[in-house]
Amino acid sequence: MPEYLAVQASSCILKKMESDADVDMEELPGEHLPVLAEENDKEMDGGEEYCSVHGHKGDKITVTEAPEWPSYLVNVESDFGKSLSRRLFHWGPLAAIFLTGFIGITAVYVHLTWWPIDDPIAFLDLSLFTLLIYGTLYNLVRASYIGGGYVTKGWHPPQPEHSSRLQFCAHCSGYKAPRSHHCQKCNRCVMKMDHHCPWINNCVGHRNQIYFFSFLLFAVLGCLHACGILGVVLFRTLYFMFNGITRQDYIYNDSIIKDGTTFFCTVLAFSFSIGVVLAVGVLLYTQIMVVLRNKTGIEEYICTKAEYRERDESEGPFVFPYHLGIRRNISEVFPSFWARIPRGNGIWWPIRSDCSQFSLSEEQLIQKANKRFYARIYQIHEDFEGGWFKAWRFGLRTFICQPCSEERRIAVKKGESYAITRIQSNWLYGQRLLEMDKIEGPFSENPYAARASRDQTNQAVVKQATQPRGWFPKQVAKPKYRSQEDENKKDL
Repeated sequence: MPEYLAVQASSCILKKMESDADVDMEELPGEHLPVLAEENDKEMDGGEEYCSVHGHKGDKITVTEAPEWPSYLVNVESDFGKSLSRRLFHWGPLAAIFLTGFIGITAVYVHLTWWPIDDPIAFLDLSLFTLLIYGTLYNLVRASYIGGGYVTKGWHPPQPEHSSRLQFCAHCSGYKAPRSHHCQKCNRCVMKMDHHCPWINNCVGHRNQIYFFSFLLFAVLGCLHACGILGVVLFRTLYFMFNGITRQDYIYNDSIIKDGTTFFCTVLAFSFSIGVVLAVGVLLYTQIMVVLRNKTGIEEYICTKAEYRERDESEGPFVFPYHLGIRRNISEVFPSFWARIPRGNGIWWPIRSDCSQFSLSEEQLIQKANKRFYARIYQIHEDFEGGWFKAWRFGLRTFICQPCSEERRIAVKKGESYAITRIQSNWLYGQRLLEMDKIEGPFSENPYAARASRDQTNQAVVKQATQPRGWFPKQVAKPKYRSQEDENKKDL
């Protein structure tokens, strides 16, 4: 293991590990480990502007505009991965469309009953509500179809010397551009990836962040409006029900619900509206923070780990390179009020001038090297068929207490070796190892490892990175080396 990485290797394993459902965790070859360089602001083109952003020490900094390097993107405007019908024909978009349609139709019907549009104010109110419903559906469809934007497969930086400062994606057979991450569900590297959202059946990233934010905003505002419409009618109906309704009220009062089906649908739509406001409101707040900080959820997690990682004295504190001030952060996502095209090409970004285009990528490489350095090697002694329901034969506790994630429950066979990076009470998460792997770490007597040696080719790395990876019951595996057993007991 290189000396500068050995120094970085912390004495304790990070408590919280990456979620493979959203973030790629490929093991990288030695040649892809970072070569920490000095400040390279001179490499980047573009002007500078003063920004009232402060670093960790409170000093004002400047912003260096994105360099005019070629993006090497191919057919990015038409590379959507799937057709619109395939995107929408999924439980997430279908559920979102159903909820929006059901709430909208019920609210419009009730509105027309108790507040007809012959009143100008009623017409304006209903028009506003209809606009909110349309905005919700329109932005949902656009966010689902456009996606975050894919990095072209086989992508490489324009300058070969920068390759050592970027992550290598084995699945896409290319390098990951700054801020991009590999999505296992989409099986592509996504620009400025925030997360994979099941409600749009696509990733939220550089190209569709505007639409996704607008979808959440319109959904919350529309459901708040629906709560007002439905709540008034429900209140009046319940008031008359509990205080006695006269025949005259039943005949002439249009502000109450007079049949059971409408009453049931109104109660259900009102309940759905409250649920959407609460649940989607949390997502909207999260996205507001993402926009204000110009920091995705994945980047937030990386920065959190960077704060707790043991660092060399010569390194100094980690500085997030993309926080450019609130105004500039907002303009990066919303260039103007009507614009629906984000700034930049999704490859090169404006950064703080005390950072480089590769600051975040280098930090990720060191963190992943630490994770591989402390991976534990387990050997399978009993077959497991994989799947969520096959774990029942290992006991009720193992079956019920499965990890709360959508990550795969993989099949394992007796005699295989796995590099374990996450351990729960009854489950292990790891990736199958190839016999050619060599270890560099605390258990150096182990002839296997979770990362390839420096002299391996990219082809060998791709073969290793595409090996099965996921959860399996702890009962089917044992630590391969005694030196690991005591360490396991400390964590469990």
